[in-house]
Amino acid sequence: MTFDAQLRTALQAIHPKPSAAEARAIIDVARLAAAADNKTDLSEAVVLLAVSRIVCELAGVDEIPDAKAMIDGHRLREIGEQLVPTGARELAFASAYLVMVQDLDVTKEEQQLANALGDALVLDAARTKQLSSEMEALVRRARGGSS
Repeated sequence: MTFDAQLRTALQAIHPKPSAAEARAIIDVARLAAAADNKTDLSEAVVLLAVSRIVCELAGVDEIPDAKAMIDGHRLREIGEQLVPTGARELAFASAYLVMVQDLDVTKEEQQLANALGDALVLDAARTKQLSSEMEALVRRARGGSS
């Protein structure tokens, strides 16, 4: 099974049918995660694009929403309002963590963001740990070449 197929299966298991507004918010959270360590990394961009494409497919959205220049406080409040179901909040966290862990090296800044996201998305600490472990395992399987 390809990485994209494994990723789709993993994300769909968390929240199978996000709304269009949820998809946009989830993608914005993943974009925020990509910028957490202030480094541009090609593999991070590839994973972000894959996550964005899959989340849009799950939501039935044809196009990936345009990137905002910066996610400000107002947008973060909007995201909180759009991610009401637990599944949507968990999918946002998992997508963001996947982008951060894609190189199997979560920086201090990325870990701080992961901790803050768990709190901001009102997720149980045990669940954020479980989602983090699942996303890391997905990356390890993909890098190991096993299906």
